[in-house]
Amino acid sequence: MTTFRWLILRLFWSLFLLPWVAYAVLWLLHEVISPQVSFDDALVTALVWILLFAAVSLTLSRIGAGRFALLEEAGRDAIAQNQNEQAENVLARIQTLFAGGLLTKNFQQKAKPRLLRQYFSFHAANLRKEQNRVQVREAWREGIRAEESYDLLKNFVLQQPALTLPTIDLAEELLDRQPDDHELLSFLTRQYLREHRTHFRAEHIFRQYLSRNGPLVPEIIALCLDRLLSHAGGPRLDDFAAWCYVRAFQHGEEKNVALRQALHALRQHLQRVGRQDALAKVVTTIVADFTPEEISGWAIERQERQAQSLAFRMKRVFFELQQRLLELYSRLREHKRSVAMTAGGLLILWLGYFVLSDSGSESKRVANSAPPVDTTKVYALQVSALKSAKTAQQVAEQLRRSGLIEVEVLKPQPLYRVRVGKYRGAQAAQRMADSLKTVGIIRRDSFVTEYGKQ
Repeated sequence: MTTFRWLILRLFWSLFLLPWVAYAVLWLLHEVISPQVSFDDALVTALVWILLFAAVSLTLSRIGAGRFALLEEAGRDAIAQNQNEQAENVLARIQTLFAGGLLTKNFQQKAKPRLLRQYFSFHAANLRKEQNRVQVREAWREGIRAEESYDLLKNFVLQQPALTLPTIDLAEELLDRQPDDHELLSFLTRQYLREHRTHFRAEHIFRQYLSRNGPLVPEIIALCLDRLLSHAGGPRLDDFAAWCYVRAFQHGEEKNVALRQALHALRQHLQRVGRQDALAKVVTTIVADFTPEEISGWAIERQERQAQSLAFRMKRVFFELQQRLLELYSRLREHKRSVAMTAGGLLILWLGYFVLSDSGSESKRVANSAPPVDTTKVYALQVSALKSAKTAQQVAEQLRRSGLIEVEVLKPQPLYRVRVGKYRGAQAAQRMADSLKTVGIIRRDSFVTEYGKQ
């Protein structure tokens, strides 16, 4: 993040000044220095920006170094005069300066050890504040008064009434650097036992404590052994579980059958992975006293449990099914010609049945889709309805001349109606009406009606 701010700050100022500086340089080149020479303005501008970026970077770095020198001197004066509040304010401003982007990363790396040495006593005297603990921790990592830093951080951890995540992180880092610190290890173990913690970070501390066989081992066994032996996937075989099994066997659990089986499985696991460390040697020494009859009994018991389990039965069913399928496949390969001919014949029969059934169903759909013809009634086409009998006769005569034979004029009720034809069914009458309307013999308003209906 600091490098990003360093780059952004220099890019901003170089780009901000670029238009003015580039304009001045181009004006001097074109108007003063060489008016008759043509210059590539883009190339000149790029070169100006590179030089400007370097100049801005140098200027900002010098400004940052000057501010740091002033703050460093102010911090020394505050520490010399025991002005803790003033020294704390100066430190805060230095941290802001480091994060602001004025100082280069190389300058910060050189200044950081000097600040840690200068302010070490101040940080050590105010460890209750987190920022001071962070600085002491940094001094320890950098090797600045490392032994004193370790003791300060360790005493801080030992004074905590309860474990918090920052405290745990600090304690584990201290133990990683000095794993032989039994006092710190015992403190963490006691805290985890008091809070009944069994998570993986607690197991990491328990493993280190169990490997040293301290006085809290029985409490760790009481808290964790049953959970490890009753694990869903079988007894756990990691290093923490292994040390817990070993110490439980050494502390009066040697007749625990589940523990003995777990130790035997652990020995097999360690042999498979080729472990030859102290843990593997202790497990091998313990399991060496197990009798062959006892071990074989465990194997038989394990096989019986597996045979009674649902998963094992399902595997057996799938295995038998697989064998039957393989046997069937082998037989089909032996008679593949007969099988191919039979399959081809069945395919032809199925296709024939499909085609015939599809055509039959199609004819049925067509037959079902046609509406039934009503042959019990006679229908005619009514062409006109007129008040005058003379006009009605003229229309009828005109229709006869058009080729229509069955044309009649009905008595007025109250109009004279001119009708054409006799048709068996309303659909036949309607088809004839559509044809006559198409050729223009009858009018568009003609309609089908029952013959003889008044």
